[in-house]
Amino acid sequence: LETIEKNHRYFDEFSVFEAAQVFEKGEYSPSSADEVLPVHKNMLSGALAGKDAKTLFFKAKGAIEAMPGYCHFKPFTFRQKVKPSWADEKVWLNIVEEGKIIGSLGLISVQALTDSGIKMISAAAFEIDTAMLEPYPSRTNEFRHLPQYPLVEQDLSLLVDESVKWEDISEAIKYMVK
Repeated sequence: LETIEKNHRYFDEFSVFEAAQVFEKGEYSPSSADEVLPVHKNMLSGALAGKDAKTLFFKAKGAIEAMPGYCHFKPFTFRQKVKPSWADEKVWLNIVEEGKIIGSLGLISVQALTDSGIKMISAAAFEIDTAMLEPYPSRTNEFRHLPQYPLVEQDLSLLVDESVKWEDISEAIKYMVK
């Protein structure tokens, strides 16, 4: 929201994206016997800002729908399960993979925009927990050097006089090799 607020003065339409670690309030895990640290998640987030809210929402949804194909991970679906606190009352979706919510997408509510000092512009946003994305199973991905010489099924060496024509050699070989 802060980035949208700072940039909407200079641009009528823009998009911002970020991949970062997010520390969620109230979630802690022991890192050692005597130390407890907040749980951090690796999140991918983005916001699209402009005048036409409907177009912004569908652009964000289209970008997210295309991600599995470009990034080679399992596709996900969209469902309304748990509304994000920043989202509009009606225009939001959860990003779901195998029944688990891995992110959210929606228009940013007018209240959230107003509270952040953003006026006269609409915005759509998304966030995805990248640790929950499941890549396609890998192939063997074993490295093998290219052969130094091209593949030869049968090798034949001959010494012939210069006066012998290639056609004669070819005809003779046809009957030898079967």
